[in-house]
Amino acid sequence: MNDSDYILTLAITTYNRPEECHTCVKASVDIINTLALPIKVLVVDDHSDACRSLSDLCLYLDSIGVRTIRHPTNLGLAAAR
Repeated sequence: MNDSDYILTLAITTYNRPEECHTCVKASVDIINTLALPIKVLVVDDHSDACRSLSDLCLYLDSIGVRTIRHPTNLGLAAAR
């Protein structure tokens, strides 16, 4: 799908909470799949310290088609939104 094919983008912001992010994304994707609507899921990480857990999470997200953006430095919630 192209970006223009989506009717909505769900942006999930996170910082040092890979387990909670995983739970949130999984629940969101399950609901989106049930609705069968073209909704894109985007995870924005504000330069978390939990690199290993985050790397594992990013691999999982890529495997289910969720796009991730990681800030090069901690920019705060306003920038993540």
